[in-house]
Amino acid sequence: MRFFSKEDDEFLLNNYCTIPAKAMSKMLGRSESSARQRMSLLNIVVPAEIIQKFKNDSRFKKGQIPTNKGKKQTEFMSVKGIEKSKATRFKKGVLPPNTKENFTISIRPDKRGAQYKFIRIDKGVWIPLHRYNWENKNGEIPAKMKLVFKDGDTMNCNVENLEILSSAQLMKKISYHNYPKPIAQLVQLRGALNRKINRKLKSLNNEN
Repeated sequence: MRFFSKEDDEFLLNNYCTIPAKAMSKMLGRSESSARQRMSLLNIVVPAEIIQKFKNDSRFKKGQIPTNKGKKQTEFMSVKGIEKSKATRFKKGVLPPNTKENFTISIRPDKRGAQYKFIRIDKGVWIPLHRYNWENKNGEIPAKMKLVFKDGDTMNCNVENLEILSSAQLMKKISYHNYPKPIAQLVQLRGALNRKINRKLKSLNNEN
């Protein structure tokens, strides 16, 4: 067992607010746990704001260039470290545990926040479920035609609930001008409310 010297203690006391414990332990040739234990015995308490500063400084910042960019593995890792890393490397042909099987259904939102079902048809290939169901029964969707939900429910992907319309037909169908004035006003208000809700949700997601 190697004891901490007076000089080691002085180093910890003089630098705990400017150098993280992990870095100090390396500079002293000690393990991080032993350095922290010694700091505890010396009643060294790192202030919360200093701990947060160390965390912020250690985070990878946008635009920062990785230290190992353009370097060979032997230039930034020891022979021992390279050999040790082999045990945890991702093996060629081995799929991640969260890999989905073909025909798995996933629900994803579009830019407006509307939910749509997607189906995996191959590795890395997902397509909208309503399009998949329609084309399986009716063939490809003609160019410039739109596949829409009859009842407006994007979760109802049954072929019976789908139809193809031209852009003009679609505009005519969804235009609120076709409704009586009170209903048209409600449609406008609902659209404005949905846009505000989506902007608020986007703002909250960006904050998180």
